[in-house]
This record gives sequence, C-alpha cells and structure tokens, in this order.
Amino acid sequence: MWISLIVAWLFYLYEYILRAFPSVITQDLMSHFTISSTMLGVMSSFYYLAYVPLQIPCGLIVDRIGPKLVIGLSSLLCVIGCILFTSSSDMIVAQGGRFLMGMGSACAYMSCAKIGSFFKNPSMFAIISGVTMFMGTLGGSFGGKPFAMLAHHTSWVHALHVLSFAGLIIGMISLVLIKNQHRSSASFHILKDLKMIVRKKDNWLIGLYGCMMYLPLCVFAELWGIPFLMKKFHIDNQVAANAGIMVLVGMGIGSMIAPFISEHLRSRLKVMTWSCFLTVGLLVVVIYGTITNFYVNCFILLMMGIISGGQILYFTAVKEHSPPEASATAVAFTNSLVMASALVIPPIIGWALDRVSSGDMEITSHGSIRLYTCHDFQLSFIIMIVLMIVGGMLLKFAKEPYNPHEKA
Repeated sequence: MWISLIVAWLFYLYEYILRAFPSVITQDLMSHFTISSTMLGVMSSFYYLAYVPLQIPCGLIVDRIGPKLVIGLSSLLCVIGCILFTSSSDMIVAQGGRFLMGMGSACAYMSCAKIGSFFKNPSMFAIISGVTMFMGTLGGSFGGKPFAMLAHHTSWVHALHVLSFAGLIIGMISLVLIKNQHRSSASFHILKDLKMIVRKKDNWLIGLYGCMMYLPLCVFAELWGIPFLMKKFHIDNQVAANAGIMVLVGMGIGSMIAPFISEHLRSRLKVMTWSCFLTVGLLVVVIYGTITNFYVNCFILLMMGIISGGQILYFTAVKEHSPPEASATAVAFTNSLVMASALVIPPIIGWALDRVSSGDMEITSHGSIRLYTCHDFQLSFIIMIVLMIVGGMLLKFAKEPYNPHEKA
C-alpha cells in the first residue's frame, strides 16, 4: 500500500512542476511566442481549462479502474503535452500542449486520495491529505528555482524535454509498482450526489472562499510574482524563484498544521478566516511595502505560505457539510471551484497589466515584448487582494461544520 502511495505522491509532485514552470520563464515564453502578458496568462490557463472540468469525472474514473492504469495513462498525456509545447512557436500548438498537461494532471490528487482511502485507520486519511498537499507544493518548488537553473544553463526547451523523460519513467513505474485495489461494489449516483452538493449554500460559500485563497499560488507564486520581484529587487529569475519556493514550502507546512489547530479551537471557519486575512496582510507587505532586503521578503512569504495553509480546511469543511456517501463528490466539486480561479484570474491580471503599462517594448531575437514596471504589477495585484478579502468575508455567511462527535 505504501509503495503505491509513494508512486502516486511522486506523480502529484511531477504534475505540480508542470503547473508551476511558466512562472520562472515568462520572459522566455513571451519572447519565443511573441506574445503579451495577456496572451501568456491565457496560454498558462489552458492547463486549467482541462484540469478543472475533469475533476468530478476523474473521481469516477479512479473509482472505476483504480489508480494504476490512471496514473500510467495520465503520465503519457503529460509527456505528449510537454513535447507538443516545445515543438513549435505557434501559440495554438503551445495551448494544446498545456491542455494535454492539464488533462494528464487532473487525476493526480484523486489517485492519492483513493489509495489513502484504503488504509484501515480513518485518521490516516487526514495525514495522507496533508502529506499529499506537501508533495504538491514541493513539486511547485522544483518548478521554481531548480527548473529556472536548468533552463538558464541549457534552455527552457531542453528543461521540458527532461520533464518529458521524467514523466515517462513515472508512468512505467506506476504500471509496475502500483497495486490495484478491489473496486467498489457500491452504486454510483453521481448526478444525485452532485445535485445534493450544489444545492447547499454553505458548499458554495466555502468553495468560493477556496477559489479566492488559491490566488496567492496561481497568480503570485506560479505566474506573475516572479517577474514582479525581478523588477522590484532588480534580480534575475533564478534568485526571484526563491520567493515562489518559500510560498509553496510554507503552504505545504501550513496544510499539515492547520487541521490540528482547528481541532484545538473546535472550529474550521475560524482558522480559515484568520488564514485569509493574515495572508492578505503579509502579501500586502511584500507587494506594496518598503522593505528592501529580498531575503527578508522571502521570509515574509514563507510565513504567508504557512498561514495560508489553513485554507486546506475547505476540503474538510465541505466534507463535514455533506453526507458520507457524497463525500468524494463534495471534494471534487470544491476542487473544481478552487481550480477555476487559476483558469479565470491569471488572464484577467495579464489583461490589467497590459492596460496599465506604458506600452514600452523590448526587442529580442524572437521579436518584441512589452515591458512592465513594478508599479504596473502593483496596480494589477489590487484585483487579487480585493478578491481575497471578499473570499474571507464570505465565510461570515457559512455555517460552522465542525462536529466533535464526528471524525473525518
């Protein structure tokens, strides 16, 4: 069982690298494809255009055929996506590559959760969920500075070829080492369960909270934060990538601490609310503050990541609001809402950047790209800050799900 889980964790780590790598090569991508920040945001969002709609179907697929074949086939889709992304300077081809990466990655979390559900001790599921999130953030860290270093010393194309090879290896390992568990004999009532979940106001409020709380990751750590820090502190992308790593590592740590705090306080919503507003405060310090030492800002981002890890309780909260027979559907529904933010908001931030910029251009070997100032980024990030505050306020209207007589 543990070997199967480790392989699934490895695949989740891998798919997170695919999710995060554009943030450290934004200039290279804009130059290679001769595109603006708006189009870069659109290109990056094609990953989520596949990932988000497939969340609920993936829950069913993993339940039906097991994680062994799912991870093997998903790895192949990721590999094809990487190869396609590097095969042309055509924007449409690149979008197709990102779309395939998103398709291949969509089952990663569900596969880990499925294997975790087979452990006899119910408390193991919460621990496995925390470790799974940590593995994802660790993968996001690898998609930061390590990927930036590899791309710098070779090229971003070569770096993606390395990821293609790694995906192929993971796929083969999964087919050999993952053991298929017994399929569930229970009837699947996906439409009935989904209707039950969608009708509950609390599920929407908590899901929309998660949607807004994902913005520091998908907008800042994974895409626009790196070029912003490069401008603010006059550093290259390899150094700036340290900041993204701090956010990701912090979130991984925080996601394992938050459940224990919520048990101590006997409340999910309190931890989630404080997580939101403290995260906003620290993010404001980094974006608009006057602290000039880059590594002090990295420490602030680490703390922000740890505090923002409290958001992971949205899965627990929605699960506790739902009947046991619909818990998997509830988690899939919530994850769809959360990931929708990565599909919608990055292009909006990119559009805002284009609107507020002076229009100055830089000539490169592949053409011209638009330049953005630190002030341009700061103005655009207001959208993210406002949305996060709204997300935190939504919890005021949600019912506390914590029940000391029920154990997840």
